[in-house]
Parts: sequence; C-alpha cells; structure tokens
Amino acid sequence: MLTGAGWDGSATFYADNARYTEGVSTTNRIVNGGFENWTAPTGMPIFEDYSFESLDPVVQGVIDADNYTVDATVPFGTDVTGLVATFTVSEGGKVYVGSTMQESGTTANDFTSAVTYTLYDADSTVSQDWTVTVSEETASDEKQILSFVFAALDPEVYGEIDEAAHTISAAVPTGTALTALVPTINISQFASVSPESAVAQDFTNPVTYTVTAQDGSTQDYVVTVTETDEVVLFQEFFEGVPRLIPEGFTLIENDNYTPNPGDERWADSAWVIANSSRPEWAGNNMAIALSYYTDMPAEGRTDDWLILPSVSIGANSVLSWKAMSLTSSGNYPDDYRVIIAPSSESSEPTVSYFENFGE
Repeated sequence: MLTGAGWDGSATFYADNARYTEGVSTTNRIVNGGFENWTAPTGMPIFEDYSFESLDPVVQGVIDADNYTVDATVPFGTDVTGLVATFTVSEGGKVYVGSTMQESGTTANDFTSAVTYTLYDADSTVSQDWTVTVSEETASDEKQILSFVFAALDPEVYGEIDEAAHTISAAVPTGTALTALVPTINISQFASVSPESAVAQDFTNPVTYTVTAQDGSTQDYVVTVTETDEVVLFQEFFEGVPRLIPEGFTLIENDNYTPNPGDERWADSAWVIANSSRPEWAGNNMAIALSYYTDMPAEGRTDDWLILPSVSIGANSVLSWKAMSLTSSGNYPDDYRVIIAPSSESSEPTVSYFENFGE
C-alpha cells in the first residue's frame, strides 16, 4: 500500500489483518477487513519511559517509538540475567513477554539476548512488539595511581608521580622509619592496586605497585622513598576529596568577567580544583583559573588570585610549583604571576618576587 500519496476517486479495498499508520509512529492492526461498520481502533500503546531503577546509577533506556525499540547500556559486569525494568506505557496499555504479564518494577527478565515485549491496548485488540536490547559498557582500561600520600607523617608527605616513567618518589624527614610506612593510594575508578592502599610496607628499597584496570590490563609503578634534612613548611597537591579549594586559601576575583558557556563553574569562584586531559598532568588534580572570558578586552588579562595560607619562612627556604597552560593544542600560552608578600588581610599583594610569561 502506498503511503504519503495523494489520490482522488473511489475504489473498493479488501484487507485481512492489515495495518495502517496514523502520523509517523502510531501503527494499528485492522481487525475487520469489511469496512462497512469499521472504525479505527485507539492509538497503539507505546513505552513512554523505561529504566532499570535498581542499578546504581539508574540506567535510562533510549526509546525509539518509530522502530519500537528500547536500548539500554548498563555498567560493565552487571548481571543481566534477572534485571527488573521500571516502565510506563500509554494509558490503558498492557505489557507481556510471551505469556507473562509484566509488572513495572517487579517482573524480572533475562537480557542476555534481546527481549521482545508485546504491548496491547486496553481492549487487547491492538498489539505491537517492542525489542529491548541491553548492552554492557566497555570495560575501563584506566590504571593510574592518582595520588600517593604518607598521611600519618607530620606534615603529610606526597609522592611525586612521573606518569611517563611510571615512578613515584617521596622524600621523608631524616630519621623516619622506612620499614613500616603506610601509604594512602588513590587510583583510577574501577581499578585495583596491589599491594593495597593503607597497608604498611618496607620502603628501605623501592617497592613496585601494580594497578589492574577493569579490563584486566595492568601497570606497574615503582615507588622510591628517600630521607631528607629539608623541613617541609607547607605543601598542597589539591588531591582532597571532594575537589574543593582547601581550607585556609583565599580567593580573590578582581575582574568580574563573565565565563564562557560551559565554564559556568568559575562564575562563583575565581579558581576551582579539577584535572586535565593534558598528558603532562595525567592523574593529578590542580587549581585552575580561566584566562579568557566572554566580555574581556581582546588584549585583556584576568585578575584572579589564589592566596596560600600564611607560612613563616627563614633563610634558604625554597618555593616551588608547577604551572602551565591547559589549552589542548598548546597554541595559546598563558602567563601568570607569583608574588611573595608579607602576611596581610589586604586583597592587593604588592611585593613582587617573580613573574613569568609564556607558560
């Protein structure tokens, strides 16, 4: 039968168990081929919503009402042999799988292969098969050590991670017993590490830690701990959970520019804690400020400050940091300014110690 055609005239049409379509998605079976007393049945029932509420996070199915399909992707490793779907159908609709009537939020089905649902209207005179397909997410291959900390030491000692070489180095105060240090290890989501985090190890010699990804692939990290006479007065690696500016830091936003679409999280804070896809920073959190805003002048500069807590320093003190532009191409270098100033409540630091451009 032609669809979408125009025709004027009269004819006799005979049909047996035929279907017709109203609009773009409502298909109905003609149950009586004699048109003398026939009226169109009510609209075909459809899935209006379909999800797996018992999973964490909840998995929402993608409904295609034109092709009568629902597709859902569940986390890797989910047991799909007894999933319970929560669904709603158009008013009056009834749902079956085979001869089993389905109750939303109650009836379990095996989704190892696609499941065919049959949806009926209230009178059970009109039906439509739907295919529900459940797929598993691809197993993650992430296997990084994101942070390595000896939290029991005072002050805490953070290991310096070289992601390219897969090494971690940590310098502890001279006299620290290396034979039973306890590291706190933060790793990629879904991964595991051996030896485990929070388990004492003898770091007299380098120790190898193996991170295993969800897909079974592995990555070794060699951890070397040395002793040093240097006294750490202050350090911050921004690896806390949740990702918030640490207590004691002061944020100053002097420019009041408007963030670009997608950068709204900087609207209430001149700096935020986040990570980057740049390989040089893989696996590390950092404090990030924007350098470009919608309404800043073409040759303008931002004026946003992150002020560390007050630290008492003496002779031969060393200040070090890592900083770089995070544009993915590297074609837009940013400059920045580091200032050491006497401790003050002022928001206008004026004693310039260092200024660097092009990094």
